[in-house]
Amino acid sequence: MRRILALSDTHGYWDKALIPYIEAADEIWHAGDIGDLGPFLSWCNNKTLRMVWGNIDTINLRTLFSETLYFKCESLHVCMVHIAGKAHKHPQSVKAFLNQNPTDILVCGHSHMCQIAQNLPYSRWFINPGACGKEGFHRIRTAVQFAIKDAQLLNVEVIEFGKRALSL
Repeated sequence: MRRILALSDTHGYWDKALIPYIEAADEIWHAGDIGDLGPFLSWCNNKTLRMVWGNIDTINLRTLFSETLYFKCESLHVCMVHIAGKAHKHPQSVKAFLNQNPTDILVCGHSHMCQIAQNLPYSRWFINPGACGKEGFHRIRTAVQFAIKDAQLLNVEVIEFGKRALSL
């Protein structure tokens, strides 16, 4: 069984409240708009880290990470990209990729809206963990944790880290 913590849209804000969730995870997936790595890498302490860059990320981060990741976790195929729209409503480039590559889980960010849904025919699951940072229009900072075992998603949970800012 693999325990996953999915994040997106941190925009360089690294809340220490993430630390226990990082410690409990086997893998951390970040779906772009990283901003600045800050203390994040030191918190990950040899965890499997999978990250894609987003539209606000600098050339330095774009050289470290890919725009799209396609990988297997346990026996599930995962596609991670920053901009993928909503469940069932993807940009043409994402649809084309998913049509060419069997995908069980599509993970994205960008919208700052947490969404977990079935996504047939493109993928079995669509996961947008929302935004964990303080930049943007979201009201609540969120991430998603779940487990993968025997080709199943288990214990899917949205984690709330409080309001984006005091002036909402």
